[in-house]
Amino acid sequence: VLDRYVRDQAAGLTPDDKDVRLVSMFYRKALIGMMMDWMAHGMKDDPEQIIRRLGQLLDGNIRRILLAAEKNKIV
Repeated sequence: VLDRYVRDQAAGLTPDDKDVRLVSMFYRKALIGMMMDWMAHGMKDDPEQIIRRLGQLLDGNIRRILLAAEKNKIV
């Protein structure tokens, strides 16, 4: 699901495919790490609130990262 979302965010851009995969892997591992911390601390916080807040804070970041990747291609 996350891979598809990142690829959707890359629509109309030309970042290197390695960068698209790197961004997807980074966010996937970050989310897995957060989930593991949440479980390790007793799952007390409401996961829907956490996801909603992360969505607000990170809105547009993936697209901005992909734009930067497009502008800063390794030659």
